[in-house]
Amino acid sequence: MKPAPIALATLALAAGIATTLALKPAPAQAAATSTSAAAQPGLDMGAMLVGALNTSPGCLGAEAMQTSPGKGVIIAWFEDAVAARAWYRHPVHMRMVSMASSPEEAQAHQPLAAVADDTPVMVIATITPSDKPEVDGIPIPIKQISIELYTTLPGGAAFNGRLAPEAFPIPKGMAGYEQSDDANDTE
Repeated sequence: MKPAPIALATLALAAGIATTLALKPAPAQAAATSTSAAAQPGLDMGAMLVGALNTSPGCLGAEAMQTSPGKGVIIAWFEDAVAARAWYRHPVHMRMVSMASSPEEAQAHQPLAAVADDTPVMVIATITPSDKPEVDGIPIPIKQISIELYTTLPGGAAFNGRLAPEAFPIPKGMAGYEQSDDANDTE
């Protein structure tokens, strides 16, 4: 079975990670469970994707990391769904998508069609490497690939910083986080 169209968006974020994670030491050998892509030479493709994301208009930041069980992760924050859709059409992303679908299929897909244009979007793409290809239609050695989309909610807490870039809008109500006057007010 060929991956669903939304899974194709994941491929752009994760295919590079999958092809390079095999070069990484086993998680038990890794000194840290999560570091930036720049500090991990095995994530060259992941670093390339993060670099492309960080230059994509409306992408407020992107990071690559590896979890202790060995899952590759890229998190990207977009100011809104319009910017996330623009990333889908970005040449770097479309090159990755073409690995798993025809150009016609990729162009026909309408990412985030049900999401309002002004909605901030956080994308988490994950991939689990394998010894052999295990995902139908994807020729790289992975056993799992996913893309998950999130948006902001009021609440939570942040002290001395937060995961999301400062420009990513957070609704009022986060404990320990003072919103600047020019921050997006969603109330």
